[in-house]
Amino acid sequence: MTVDEEIRANANSHLLTGLLDSPSIDIKKGAVVILGIMGGGADPAMILNLASDERMQDAVTDAFVKMGEKGLEVLTETFPDADDKMRSYICMVIGKIGDKKGVNTLTSALSDPYGHTRQSAALAIAEIGAIETLPLLVPLLLDEFEDVEEAAVQAIIRLSKESQVEAVRSLLDGIASREPRLRRNITAILGGIGSKDALPAIISSLKDEDSDVRKAAATAIGNLMLKEGIDPLAIALADEDGQVRLAGVNALSRFQSIEAGRLLALASDDTDIWVRCAALKGLSKIGDKNAEKILSRAVMDEVGVVAITAIESLFAMKGVEAVETVKKGLRHNNPDVAWAAEKTLSKIAK
Repeated sequence: MTVDEEIRANANSHLLTGLLDSPSIDIKKGAVVILGIMGGGADPAMILNLASDERMQDAVTDAFVKMGEKGLEVLTETFPDADDKMRSYICMVIGKIGDKKGVNTLTSALSDPYGHTRQSAALAIAEIGAIETLPLLVPLLLDEFEDVEEAAVQAIIRLSKESQVEAVRSLLDGIASREPRLRRNITAILGGIGSKDALPAIISSLKDEDSDVRKAAATAIGNLMLKEGIDPLAIALADEDGQVRLAGVNALSRFQSIEAGRLLALASDDTDIWVRCAALKGLSKIGDKNAEKILSRAVMDEVGVVAITAIESLFAMKGVEAVETVKKGLRHNNPDVAWAAEKTLSKIAK
């Protein structure tokens, strides 16, 4: 760059920086975007301050991502003295930049007093792919806030997929913890990682004393999608807790196999109407003769929402071939069911 070009660039930078005080949001956004392309101008911290206005955050984030290392330096220097919301925001932006030089700030943020900062830090670490920080995320599986726990679960899943065998081996011990929340979260992680080695431990968790752990185990088996997990889901279908049974049905519905259909057929007679509805939807995905028979019978079920689910599921499975069975719903004594049948028939007519 010549001296003249440098002078013009600096002049433009100062002009744009002046626009950051404009009362117009659109003008400020435009100035931020251009300054980001130019490397932040003379004072990138001024751009960061604008993020206190949520309307400006997308533009500020984009600018700092474009600044790269220069922007990262400002973020890490600002972090310790920033307020709660700004610390959370800074963690998110560091993750978007994706430079491992920001990992130290993120690991310190995992113990931040503000829950949203811990949450943002965990997700940002996963975004960067800092596998070496995985052990530091484990304490967040027992965080006081559920959204922080969930962020840690998702972060560990993403990082563990990079080093699956070692991660599964280290996590299996935790599934025997005395703390139900830890057992639940580790079960969810093992399902998310997708390792066959974890299946026996997850199946054992279907009999855990805590219903949330049992629910997580059923969901994890559905995520693993291993046929060896189908029959054990019968344990979930017999659970005393309706939410566990529902998780079992949802897991079976993912397999779309005859073996899964056999268990879904049993669940279609569950005492919980939402379990029954989920089972009917699952059967429609399998689409065999037995599924058609069960759905056809359920069209006239005395429980309106079950009958409506049967009508919609039968249409999803058979299309125009479902006309005669759906017509039966027009005679249902529940007007909502009759209306659903009429609406479905109008779709078929089209």
